[in-house]
Amino acid sequence: MPHGKTLISVVIPVKNGAETLDACLYGIASQKVGADIEVIVIDSGSTDNSLDIIRKYPKPKIISIDPASFNHGLTRNLGVAHANGDFVVMTVQDAVPADEHWLAKMLRHFDDPNVAGVCGQQVVPHHKDKNPHLWFRPMSQPSIRKVHFNTQEEYDLLLSEEKKQACSWDDVNSMYRREALLKMPFREAFLQKMPCGRRMH
Repeated sequence: MPHGKTLISVVIPVKNGAETLDACLYGIASQKVGADIEVIVIDSGSTDNSLDIIRKYPKPKIISIDPASFNHGLTRNLGVAHANGDFVVMTVQDAVPADEHWLAKMLRHFDDPNVAGVCGQQVVPHHKDKNPHLWFRPMSQPSIRKVHFNTQEEYDLLLSEEKKQACSWDDVNSMYRREALLKMPFREAFLQKMPCGRRMH
């Protein structure tokens, strides 16, 4: 880890997230990570009280965009462009950290200078009215999987399913080196996470 105080920038796309946003932001503010945290909210035209909820927290950076201009890849790139941290976290308005060590658990992997990004699973609680039973994922011991290719040819030799597994990525729960995202930004395509995941590996 670099010497001095680390800054982590957390990017959250928001639109009418009042129902869950407070829990999301409270969970981020409660992190025990030994670093400063900068919250960057990109709001695409909320008409509920999302902005009032955001402003309850210390010094949020709010970027307002036209709803028609929202794009999963480009909107996240906008957040990265406004980030001051060496590390950038991507999450969403209805995601709540599982515990107060969420950021610390991701940050520690960057002790390896070859790591450009890390992501974790979503833990989806079962709710008979909101979440199908098939989405339910109970908490369990985390597993760590590192993927590295020395050449493009190594990747090209994989079977289609192996490529999919190697490039799986989740921007509900991910952290990157900012410099890596500046070199390899998200693409405009809706399914931007898999191409970026491939390039990060």
